[in-house]
Amino acid sequence: MEYLDRIAEGYNGLLGDSLQEKSQRRIDWICRQVKGKSVLDVGCSQGICEVLLGRQGFRVTGIDIAKESIAYARDLLSEEPYEVQSAVQMICADFFAMGEPGEQYDTVLLTEILEHLAEPEKMVVKAASFLRDGGCMVVTVPFGINDFPDHKQTFYAAEIQRMLCAHIEIEHVEFMNGWIGFCGTKVSEPAPFAGVDAAFLKEEENAFFAIERPLRDQLNVAIEKYKKAEENYQTAKKWVDDKNQKIEVLEKKTADLSEKLTASQEQAKRVGQERNGLKSSLDAAEQERNGLKSSLEAAEQERDGLKSSLEAAEKERDGLKSSLDAAEQERGRLTGELRDANRDKSAVGAELYSVKQEREQLREKLQTAE
Repeated sequence: MEYLDRIAEGYNGLLGDSLQEKSQRRIDWICRQVKGKSVLDVGCSQGICEVLLGRQGFRVTGIDIAKESIAYARDLLSEEPYEVQSAVQMICADFFAMGEPGEQYDTVLLTEILEHLAEPEKMVVKAASFLRDGGCMVVTVPFGINDFPDHKQTFYAAEIQRMLCAHIEIEHVEFMNGWIGFCGTKVSEPAPFAGVDAAFLKEEENAFFAIERPLRDQLNVAIEKYKKAEENYQTAKKWVDDKNQKIEVLEKKTADLSEKLTASQEQAKRVGQERNGLKSSLDAAEQERNGLKSSLEAAEQERDGLKSSLEAAEKERDGLKSSLDAAEQERGRLTGELRDANRDKSAVGAELYSVKQEREQLREKLQTAE
């Protein structure tokens, strides 16, 4: 897992006021040590030194192997005026993989990088090869233990001084909020490391005290918290013991209830079986009822059909009755006409008889007359 430094964000207050104050003190101290015009920053991270030095007219080259950090640095630089942008170059590269230096720089920065390396002395040698004779090297590392996940070294004063004295003449050492900074000049024949003098040792002790005092205060607070926690633990333990006793009683009651529950479950099982039997009988009765209901509906339909037929028959009967009444009336009329015809027939017969009599009388008279 890659752990990225966020120094520019800290410097600009994006990670809180406390970190901003510490970051600004360290970065501003680094920038104040720069000499000459050309600067090489190895492990430049988010490029905050490049921007600040570019604003001051320095020609700065920043190198870092982390693509995300260089991308952030370039974005930060893009917000600056053209004069600053043209003075700064950001390079994403492995410094160890770079060849022989094509340029000697007036100042080389090794800030917050040596503690990340398994062999930091190789970095110092490589960086010194890019520094001109008489040039300035600025180095900062965490002072003492700093449990950052990516840190591979813990530096105190003697080891870092020994490493640097092989290349530069140390001129200034600064202790600042858990960091130590070194500033020195590259010389052709650096003096061998002679150890730490009394004045420097006193300054280092003061730095240790500045770190140790808050840690001791924190430890005392932690001890008091531990004592209080121990008291709370004993109280809690007694409470737990009491609860365990109650739990044992409850467990016994639970076992009794479990037996009762088992018996109840068996009874419930039997009741369920009886209920299933009753449900089957109920289903059969329901089916029979549905059959009877269907038969009743069929009978009602047949009854409705017979009722309709009866109504039609009654209508037909009423029609026949009306026809019969009409026929009776017609028969009565015809009977009357027949009676009248019979009367007329009798009259005609009598008249015909009378005519026949007259005709016979006339025939007799006619015969007599002959």
